[in-house]
Amino acid sequence: MKNWIVYFGLVLIAGFGVSFLIRLIRDGDFYIAEFTVTIIGIIILLTGIFAKKNIKTNDTLLK
Repeated sequence: MKNWIVYFGLVLIAGFGVSFLIRLIRDGDFYIAEFTVTIIGIIILLTGIFAKKNIKTNDTLLK
């Protein structure tokens, strides 16, 4: 149901997180924008996963 939220979080982590880690390890540069978007992606991913679990538990309790 809310799979697009999980996928959006994964896209943010994959796109910005990987480039952040590569630049940090290779050049030693810390880009705050990429770090911030990666953290936002992690928060969105966790929110989507926990919301998905809550919806499943609420649906089984109502039936």
